[in-house]
Amino acid sequence: MNLPRAITTVIPKALLLAGISTTAIAQQNLFNVPSSDITEKGEWFFQEQLNLSYSGVSNTTVDYGLGNQFEVGLNLFAMDLYHREGELLNPEPMVNLQKRFNLTESWGVGIGTQLGALAPVHFGREEFSTFNYVNNQFNIPHVGKLIAGGYFANSAYSGGKDQFNFMAGLEIPIWHDRIHFQADYIQSDAPMGVGVVGWVIFLPKRWNISIGAQIPAAGSHNDYGLVLEFTRL
Repeated sequence: MNLPRAITTVIPKALLLAGISTTAIAQQNLFNVPSSDITEKGEWFFQEQLNLSYSGVSNTTVDYGLGNQFEVGLNLFAMDLYHREGELLNPEPMVNLQKRFNLTESWGVGIGTQLGALAPVHFGREEFSTFNYVNNQFNIPHVGKLIAGGYFANSAYSGGKDQFNFMAGLEIPIWHDRIHFQADYIQSDAPMGVGVVGWVIFLPKRWNISIGAQIPAAGSHNDYGLVLEFTRL
């Protein structure tokens, strides 16, 4: 699965978890790693992600801010755009929940879960799917954001065996509130294990476009590819 920060001396004290974006304009995800930014109360967040390599997959997320640093939403993962013969994916509808705790002005911890099922559209039977995580987000003045975190994903979500591992990311403003560099990484030897390096371009009316190069995680046999995201904050 595909599923959005800079290192300081506080990281060893923080559970080895992290994620990035800017203070003025935030993203709930980088490319695949949750950033632990929360949708404002009464506001909506939308993101459409396209993963393009030997296979093409659409992943859609909609979130709603409930207030008190809490959000809830829906995901529709693994919708086929095109695919190699015999490698159809079952779509994955899910519910997501996330709560953030601000420990200091520059350090927040996000705890979240995604719960759903693999729908047996193409093969097999319905399978319970879950992804659970804890992220530390550090806001580094004049630098950007750093995320380092840990997660558990069961076999239906990871595409392989059950996974308990780390993830990390960063976002650095290049042109403030216009263009940011961002990268993230999920360690896994299953299909969810990838890194993405790219850029986010902020547009009028709270929209942005992200584009990145996908690389396989260490120990995985995943594809290189292109990631495109269309996001409304």
